[in-house]
Amino acid sequence: LGTDPHLPDSDGDGSPDGEEDADRDGQSNLAEVALTRTDPLDANSRFQISVAPIPDNPDGVLVSFPTLPGLSYTISHSSNLEDWSPLLTLPGSGQEEIRAVTGDPAAHANLYRVAVTRSGP
Repeated sequence: LGTDPHLPDSDGDGSPDGEEDADRDGQSNLAEVALTRTDPLDANSRFQISVAPIPDNPDGVLVSFPTLPGLSYTISHSSNLEDWSPLLTLPGSGQEEIRAVTGDPAAHANLYRVAVTRSGP
């Protein structure tokens, strides 16, 4: 990668090494290596969620994303990108997870995100 996430700025470009994004996929090299275990040199290798409507439930959506053992995944909802409410947290299984969640029918927007954290010590 040419950088060291433990150093402040080894390549002198003004960006802290942990925040560099070598493949320009919007995810830092540090997050790709240490958390999502994706390839920081391949823009097609990134953690990504999909949100799809549920045909018989206009207030619900299906949220899908890949998981890895040893990580936890929290699905959250927002109607304004500022205030997030956690909906559920689940452990990584190494499989694709597909979860049905419900938004706020009165909101102008229903937005979802998945936060990835390490499980245990």
